[in-house]
Amino acid sequence: MAEFSAQVYQNEFLPDGGTDVHAIVSITCAGAGTAGQGVGGDAAEIVIIDTSGSMDGEKIRAARQAAAAAIEQVLDGTWFAVIAGTERADKVFPYPNAVSPMVRMEPGARAAAQQAVSGLRAGGGTAIGSWLRLATQLLGAVPSLVQRHAILLTDGKNQSESVAALGAAVREAQEVFQCDCRGVGADWDVAELRGVATALLGTVDLIPKPEAMAESFATLMRQAMGRGVARAAGRPGPARRRRPGCRVRPGQGAVVGRRDAHHADQPGGRPLHRPGRARRGDPGGAGRQGRG
Repeated sequence: MAEFSAQVYQNEFLPDGGTDVHAIVSITCAGAGTAGQGVGGDAAEIVIIDTSGSMDGEKIRAARQAAAAAIEQVLDGTWFAVIAGTERADKVFPYPNAVSPMVRMEPGARAAAQQAVSGLRAGGGTAIGSWLRLATQLLGAVPSLVQRHAILLTDGKNQSESVAALGAAVREAQEVFQCDCRGVGADWDVAELRGVATALLGTVDLIPKPEAMAESFATLMRQAMGRGVARAAGRPGPARRRRPGCRVRPGQGAVVGRRDAHHADQPGGRPLHRPGRARRGDPGGAGRQGRG
């Protein structure tokens, strides 16, 4: 059974004339099981690999190994796909002639996926929005999904499509899936990738050297497979005594996921209410997770 605990961090003192108190609420979940193993629906994972021309050489070789390491961590029964990204998005697994846009992981599928990623080749431009749009389409084609997550790797900038096109793709992906983004090397646009990760309630980080890709991807996938709750909702607790003149805005509810509740001013976030009691998580509503 999933159990939630909450910690509130705030400055208990107000300056003369001050009326607002800002608090950070940290939500922790324990005993939730593993992804897709609970009641209510299935889990899905997509690995998105930049295969543009700048990935040629050592980086594409490391990317193959990283994708293979991630595949090894996907639990049997999880819906799965791999996307290769250039100026367009190509589904490299399942193969284009597959009956289903995604397949459930099992030993045969794992071996086929490993074979598919071993053939990744570098060449072409970079259009991250097209990669996200294909991921959104694939995940939307499996109605039983309640947990939807992707790992995205790139080494460059979004040079093959407009800023508006990328923004539109991110908005389409919001509320559909969560995406952890990783940049390898020194040429990727930190602000651009952070914007994608923040809007899709994921994390962004640097992989300084190609040889570190496999470990990073394996860790990300293990973490994703360890999430047994896709969404949890909070409600305000009993009224608390407060300093005269201090304003308490009405609680609007908060959606929390892996660890944190999200502020309304964060892309893809939800309003954060005053400290309250966390309700037991249900397995539905992927795409509303908090960042881990």
